[in-house]
Amino acid sequence: MNEGSGEMEAESNNVDSLEVVSSRGDIVEELDSASKSLTRVLDLACCSEKLVNLDILAMHVVENDSDASSLEELDSFLLDLLTDVVTSGKVISSFKQLGDGFKEMTERLQDCGESLERSFDQMKN
Repeated sequence: MNEGSGEMEAESNNVDSLEVVSSRGDIVEELDSASKSLTRVLDLACCSEKLVNLDILAMHVVENDSDASSLEELDSFLLDLLTDVVTSGKVISSFKQLGDGFKEMTERLQDCGESLERSFDQMKN
């Protein structure tokens, strides 16, 4: 009977180990997804030079371009970026327990969103 009990305990430990590995795999998968989403947004919008250039472009398009299609295209692009920022922020917010790195990412993402909103407002005014 002792052998059977030992085998059952070993099987139970194996199942527990598999659940932990599976749970860690899910977390890694979610982090990878969040990282890819965040990388896309940061590559497009988080660099301060790019945001400044985007603001300048928005001002020039509004001031100098009477072509409505250019305004619509820039408006659509800014809206897409803003949507990506909001979506990424929601994904990142679910990982608050993982430390300061995520706090910094959230702050940078908020800065990006604010800058994009300013550019978007310039387009509307």
